[in-house]
Amino acid sequence: MPCVLFSQTAGKPANSASVQHKQARRHTTAKKSDFAYFFNVTGDFEKIDLGTGKEASHGQVPVAAKLVQPFQSSGFSGCILCGVRYDRRYGRFYLVLAKHLDDAENDGDNFEIVSVAPPRMYTAMRADVSFAAPILLINPDGSRVLASYQRNPNATAAGQLDYGLSIFNAPALKLIRADKDSISADAFANGSIVKSQFSDQAYFAEDGSIYDQFSRSTLVNDQLNRVTIDPVKVLVKSGHKELAPFALVDVNTKASTFEVSYVDSAASKTLVALNASGKGPRALLVIDVRKQTFSAPVKVPEVVIPATHLTPDGLQILIEESELRHREGAKPDEPQDALFKTGKLTLYDVSGSKKVHEISSPVISGYNSRLVCTSADAKTAFFAHDDHLFAIDLLKGKTLEIATQPQFVFDKWTRCVMADR
Repeated sequence: MPCVLFSQTAGKPANSASVQHKQARRHTTAKKSDFAYFFNVTGDFEKIDLGTGKEASHGQVPVAAKLVQPFQSSGFSGCILCGVRYDRRYGRFYLVLAKHLDDAENDGDNFEIVSVAPPRMYTAMRADVSFAAPILLINPDGSRVLASYQRNPNATAAGQLDYGLSIFNAPALKLIRADKDSISADAFANGSIVKSQFSDQAYFAEDGSIYDQFSRSTLVNDQLNRVTIDPVKVLVKSGHKELAPFALVDVNTKASTFEVSYVDSAASKTLVALNASGKGPRALLVIDVRKQTFSAPVKVPEVVIPATHLTPDGLQILIEESELRHREGAKPDEPQDALFKTGKLTLYDVSGSKKVHEISSPVISGYNSRLVCTSADAKTAFFAHDDHLFAIDLLKGKTLEIATQPQFVFDKWTRCVMADR
């Protein structure tokens, strides 16, 4: 039952566009956070105190509230709040918000960046940004907001991809520069780098670099430089004997190679799976993208990518035990089998490459169970299960259902951000 999103062999770079399996869960810093904020697509939020595990407050972002009523009656299937990042320096959230609900009838900027200040979430600054919803990044010192977006979605049909990268001065949200990239769809599919394009897995790390799957970008004088590594070449070049059980043979060159699948990323490190498709013994290992070194492989019986995670500090691997089950009551036009989470969690230590902890939490078992986020100190994991929020203490193994407003639904669209106020 392995789940493989993409694999690589030597000489074939990663295609970041093929990774669509995870909501953004990136953590830009490992510093202490006091609260976890959860947002839904209409701008409602729940603020959870990490110390007590209880709701600290709830509400709705005022600027988003203005669109909620037409949203509810229009049949609009998109999002009002489409992205969120937190800046520690100024204590503000930067939101990606739709400006209106009739995107198809507008040729201009349909999305804007809005900075709001807790606890009341009043609007501080706002700036138009793009036709398509952008990916936002905030640098560690809070002085720059980066927005990566597709410039002209209609160009895809013509075999061309156009991307833009806007860099704003923060907190004023004044546009400093806007770069444009254009590339053919074929070149993109073959792994060509698009400097302006980031996935929702991208994040700024402590060293000030942007990490996105297998790439590292540096921002110097508002100029972006991006380098992408080939994980297969990194493993082959090392010649480590501990990798031998997981090596494959290239059918063309007869040389040793590896099937590498991207899983997750945090703290400038990338978690990958070896042989996730089941072509040989399977394992997980962590690659340091900057140093191009890697941890010893952790041998596992199978790899289910959506249920495998790297903790925000990059020190542990968290696996949700899951299995494919027949889903009773599924309609004929729906998948008859679905991923069932058993509620068992296993933590592996990256440096020691061994199992360190097992947690059994039957209350989060089921088809509609997913990890929303993990606290920056890797002590608490938050799960959405049947529309409710659960917190699991990863040190003590205790599970707590958090009492929140009944109208707030926790699901795959829920966005989570750690904050210190």
